[in-house]
Amino acid sequence: MVKPTASGGTSRIARRGILAAGVVGTTVGLAACGATSGRFVRLDGRETTLRGFLGQPLMLWFVANGCASCAASIPTVARHLSAFAAARVRVLVLGIYGAFGSIGRLARAQLAAFGRLATGRPFANRTWSWGLASAGLTSAFDPGGVPDEYFLINRAGRTVYRGATPVSTIRTLLAHLKEIA
Repeated sequence: MVKPTASGGTSRIARRGILAAGVVGTTVGLAACGATSGRFVRLDGRETTLRGFLGQPLMLWFVANGCASCAASIPTVARHLSAFAAARVRVLVLGIYGAFGSIGRLARAQLAAFGRLATGRPFANRTWSWGLASAGLTSAFDPGGVPDEYFLINRAGRTVYRGATPVSTIRTLLAHLKEIA
C-alpha cells in the first residue's frame, strides 16, 4: 500500500510507481480478470455488476473518504465531463470497499456527500455514476487499496490505460479517451 503524504495524498514518486505498474498491466480488464461479475451498490441502493458496462467505454475510478487527492481530482474530472460525454465514455466513481464504512445507507450517504462537496452541481451529471465497490471488485482492480486510481476500459472490456490522480494526469487521461471511444 502506498503511504500517504502529510497532506493526505500520495507522493509523486508513489504515483509514478502506480502509473508504471499500470502501464505494464494494461491487459487487465473487465473480461480478463473476471471482474464483470464484480458487484457494487449504486447510490440508490441497487446492487449491480460491471457486466452492464460491457460494450461501452468506461472510466472505472476508485476513491476514498478523506483522500485529499480524490477531493482535488473530482472537480477536475467534473470540469471535463463534456469531453467524456463527447467520447461516449461513462465514468463510474466507486468508493473503495470499506472506505466509506460498510455497504449500507450511511456509507452511500457519505459517498454522496463526499462527491457533492467536491463537485457541487456537476454531481448530478448523467455522464458519471457513483457507487460503493464490493470487497471482490476492489481487490480485482485495486489490490493495494490505493485511492484515486482509475482504469480506462474499452468496449471489449480490456483496460487500455491505468492511471492515478486525475488532477495531475488529466491531459494524459483525456488523450487516452480516443483509444477507448
